[in-house]
Amino acid sequence: MGTVRSDDDARLLEQRLVILRWIVAAFGAAQVGFAVRDRASDPTFVLPLGVALVVGLTVGNVAIAGAARKAEGAALEALGILAFALDALVILGLVWLTTDGPADPVSVVGYLIPLEGAARWGLLGAALGAAAFLAGQLLPEFGVAAASSAMKTSAPVIAFRAGMALVVGAVAGSFASVSRRHSGTRCHPGPHGWLSQGERS
Repeated sequence: MGTVRSDDDARLLEQRLVILRWIVAAFGAAQVGFAVRDRASDPTFVLPLGVALVVGLTVGNVAIAGAARKAEGAALEALGILAFALDALVILGLVWLTTDGPADPVSVVGYLIPLEGAARWGLLGAALGAAAFLAGQLLPEFGVAAASSAMKTSAPVIAFRAGMALVVGAVAGSFASVSRRHSGTRCHPGPHGWLSQGERS
């Protein structure tokens, strides 16, 4: 899927995303704290679901960190797909649970999804992440919201957020693709000076 990267590059990416995942887990834990404070007014499922998301992300992050050190080739690629799915599910879930009205800025946390997709698979990953973000934004429009105040965000606001998610992901994906191409064109000394891998052939 997307541009090809070496096992070392893929493993380094997973290690960096482990750190990001801890930050998201901390954000989720803070939101769980708010849910404890507001449990009298929140729907009964908000607190247990929030706890489940944070615990799931924490356990998953530990498992991903351990597996990434040993996985190679196709197994490492499959691990990346599973990690992306976990991150998207948890981030969308936390945004869905904690959004309190159309003006709530917590939705920007969802931009992490197209960013991660871009880091993994370039422009294709950015598009996948933006589509997932848009799906999460549309849920309240169909009556699926954790709080009544989160219902019915206007179509222009959703379009703007989705468009920004796509732009952010596309920019990151473009840089990731260019960086990957440059890292794959390493130079080696030859009889006519330093030659790239392509020139050596």
